[in-house]
Amino acid sequence: MRLESLRELARLCSIQLSYEEAAGKTQRASREALMAALEARNPGHAKLSEALKARREALEKQVIEPVAVAWGSEIPLIEVRVPEGRHGTRAACEITLESGDVVAGFVNVADTILLPRLPAGYHALRLTIGGVTHESALFVAPAEAHVPERKSWGVFAPVTRR
Repeated sequence: MRLESLRELARLCSIQLSYEEAAGKTQRASREALMAALEARNPGHAKLSEALKARREALEKQVIEPVAVAWGSEIPLIEVRVPEGRHGTRAACEITLESGDVVAGFVNVADTILLPRLPAGYHALRLTIGGVTHESALFVAPAEAHVPERKSWGVFAPVTRR
């Protein structure tokens, strides 16, 4: 597989292609590293070209992202790849909060859907359009990290495989 196609497949699979190290220099993933990450994500694919085709097709059918994040008190905005002929129709929207409470209602199907303001936590979103239910994990994260009232300590112990 050409490196360009390999990088596209990795990008479509949410595999990071590069990072900036502490000194500010950009490090790019090697062909071998990308191949290993893709194999770990999709074990047993005979050809990466088949995996690229399958991933493109899966993304075309995906109506909402598998994970959506809202920060702080912002109102969650969900991008929707509206199925053909469904713009403007009503869809059932159900959010199961981390507490177990359920917020349910209807929304008009558009390219984006505004959800109600939600408490911080891990929630589940179900959007039913034309009888087909699409699900997403909805994370509402605080805008700032918690700061302890007094000094504390912890252990940092990275683990590597050899």
